[in-house]
Amino acid sequence: MGDSTLSNLLRNEKSYDAKFTVNQMARLLHAIHGMHKCGVVHRGVSPKNIVVANNGDFTLFDFSSCVITTAGAMINGGEFASAWS
Repeated sequence: MGDSTLSNLLRNEKSYDAKFTVNQMARLLHAIHGMHKCGVVHRGVSPKNIVVANNGDFTLFDFSSCVITTAGAMINGGEFASAWS
């Protein structure tokens, strides 16, 4: 496994048992929740942006599409836009 994306592993018919999958997804959701509490939105959460370590742990990466939110507005590349537009 090690340092392959979840997308590549799934494409090659890798499967995970339900208990392991739920545990790993809970870890990812906990990390995403922490990011959101800090005002960071990833905008690219997908299997291609999840690395699978040698021990099987999932890690979210590629933060190039992130935006920082504040008071109902999104800051993206120095420009402000409504979070609801």
